[in-house]
Amino acid sequence: MRTGEVCGLTWDDIDFEKETINIQHNVYDKPKDGKGRWYIGTTKTETGTRKIHLSQTLKIALQNYKKKQDYFKKIYGRRYIYYNVEDVKNQSGKVVEHRIVREELSNKDSKKINLIFMRENGLYLGTDITRIPFKIIHNELGIKKCRFYDLRGYQNIK
Repeated sequence: MRTGEVCGLTWDDIDFEKETINIQHNVYDKPKDGKGRWYIGTTKTETGTRKIHLSQTLKIALQNYKKKQDYFKKIYGRRYIYYNVEDVKNQSGKVVEHRIVREELSNKDSKKINLIFMRENGLYLGTDITRIPFKIIHNELGIKKCRFYDLRGYQNIK
């Protein structure tokens, strides 16, 4: 999976019963403005929209992560950060993009989005969330040529 696909996953994309992950979104960033910098769109290519198998190990990890996320929502209460997706229109009024916006900053026509990978307080970091662990890999372990992207296709190795 591409970094943007992982960071664009929502809980609706995970089917625990059928043990599949529906990959149908890609997250990307643009210069920040008053409403943020993260956008969600389709996958990079037509064949990018796909279903992949959810391994037993990942299934258990995601189920535990969901419980933890729900726990933090209760702990943080009204301070937990929720997000919506709102349409971005061009000058002609045509929808050209979808922006991920904090709930309190979004317009009335926006739709709630239940993203998976957040900080414990609900803060969404987009693809930045993968940078911190890889800085540790680079700086502390001395492994220079290692990127999140390099892990793509790992699920295909048997």
